[in-house]
Amino acid sequence: MGYVDIAQVNQTNKIYIMLSPKLTNCPECANIPSLLKKIDCKLAELGNNLYNNISYMLNKPVPANDITQLIGYRRILMYKLCNPSYVEKYSIAMIASKVIRLTVGCVSRCNTPEPCVEVPCDITVIPNTTTTTTTI
Repeated sequence: MGYVDIAQVNQTNKIYIMLSPKLTNCPECANIPSLLKKIDCKLAELGNNLYNNISYMLNKPVPANDITQLIGYRRILMYKLCNPSYVEKYSIAMIASKVIRLTVGCVSRCNTPEPCVEVPCDITVIPNTTTTTTTI
């Protein structure tokens, strides 16, 4: 049976805290819809990179671990949006810190909605003037 020195545990804990930064210096951090937009933007960007890698034989990075984490955080935020007491152990600020870290560098065009333009159909409908009769 081995014993662990308490000073060694404290040093390891300090290193872990230093390596996991907490980014909460933004006004919209507690806003769940803006976090969901950031997650959707980054997932779309990573999905686009994956598609381009396959289609055009590019070598853009597609980190599977980040995609898995973003999908998990998105699920938690969707549940928290409906039920604020869901997973009370994790606050929105804690999740926001991780989401901001994972979505750094997201292309801003993802957050601006494109205007929806419906073009009317130019096909004219011609009524059927023939009739068919069936006899039994």
